[in-house]
This record gives sequence, C-alpha cells and structure tokens, in this order.
Amino acid sequence: MMILLSFMPQFLEYSSDVRIFVMLGRGTDKKIYSANDIYNEVGESCCLGLPFFHAFTGCDSTSSFFEKSKKKLFEHWMKSEHTQDVTLAFQQLSWLPTTETFGNNMDIIEQFVATLYCKDVAELGHTRFEMFLHSATNDFRKLPPSRRSLEQHVKRSSYQAGWVWGNTLSCRNPPSKLEWGWRKHPTKDELTIDWTGPGVTISDQISVEKVIATCKCKVLVMDRKCLNCKGNRSNMPCLRYCHCKRSCVI
Repeated sequence: MMILLSFMPQFLEYSSDVRIFVMLGRGTDKKIYSANDIYNEVGESCCLGLPFFHAFTGCDSTSSFFEKSKKKLFEHWMKSEHTQDVTLAFQQLSWLPTTETFGNNMDIIEQFVATLYCKDVAELGHTRFEMFLHSATNDFRKLPPSRRSLEQHVKRSSYQAGWVWGNTLSCRNPPSKLEWGWRKHPTKDELTIDWTGPGVTISDQISVEKVIATCKCKVLVMDRKCLNCKGNRSNMPCLRYCHCKRSCVI
C-alpha cells in the first residue's frame, strides 16, 4: 500500500478520474480500502516520502528498529517538531538518491531517530550512553543505533526505496551496492550487510559485548570495587559505559 500511495501522483496525472482500491487482510478479515481516500487524507507530500519510510522501518531487504513498529514511527513522524524537514528528507531519499543527497539528510535523520528514543535529546551518541547507563538489562537491541550503524541503514533503505522501487519508471542503471550499505563477503562470492561501515571489525564488537554482558558493576562505597568484576571471565577492564563508570579501575 505504501509503495502504491507514492505513485498516486503519476496515476492521477495520467487520469484525474482514476480510482484504485486495494483488498488487504486474510480470510474473513479482508477489507477493501480506497487508495484515493488514503492519499487525500495523508497528502501528496507525505506519500512521496513513503518509499524510504517503508524501507527505513523494515521491509524484506532491510532491518527494523527493535520494538519500534511502523505505526509508532509514523506517529513520531507526524508529531515531530521538524515534520517538514523529515518529510523533505524522506522524499529526497525515496527517488534516485545520490551520495550527496544521503550526506545532506543524515543530520535530520539522526535527530529523528534520537528523539524517537528520547524526545529531549537530538544526538544519538548521548542517547545511547544515557540509555545504557540507566538500563536494567544488557539487551543491546533496546538501544538506538550508533551514528555509523544508522548511516549504513539509511544507505540500504535509500537504495531499496530510491533505486529499486523509485527506479521503476525511470529504469536507470543503479549504483553499486558496495556504496550503499553492503560489503563483499570475505569468503563467499556474495554481498553481506555492512553494519558499521569501515574501520570496525566483528572481533572489536565481540570484545565489547563480552565485557558488558558479564559486568553488573554495582560499586561498593568503601573500597571502590565492583561486586562482579573480579569474576569477569573476559579479563578485560570495565568500560566507561559500565554502571561503575570505570571507578573500579581508577
């Protein structure tokens, strides 16, 4: 439905009298919806940004945000203090985007995601840090993505939206996927997802996870040592992201 709505301007340009209906659902829960009515209610400006929004919030070829539904993200889009800027960014990334288009819109996308997790903070690094410090669990999935990880996700979403769906009528030669969030598999003749961009290895990520997954870091007031770090099997010092804020090794 989202992709259909994004092409409604072309359909209406071909014939202003065109009426499109879509049946959705399964079994006895099937319903018929008027694409024209939804298009008129949502508005052309928003509909033109739906391809990127659909890919960005999770589709067959892109990942989604953990425990963040499309409905929640759409409501966040509509209620954002910067709705017009977000809409413009979604539009530009939905139709044959370039690397320049991507770069020009990353700051507003970062702000959009950061305020999804914490409405008063518009920078992902600070949001991740504060959420981790105050988290009752070590479940990384509940944290917002890092800036570098978000950049790769935006690239893949832009490619899917702008060069797969958005290129349907233009039929232009798409750019290399290696420039848009994928990398060559080290041993197989295929592409794999580039989660973090250049400079970060899987071994680096595993080392960090080992420390945080085993360290509870409840600090003793008197001798300034963690209750659990002595038994840390990874034999690595605490990070500044641990609850002790490295007081156990200072």
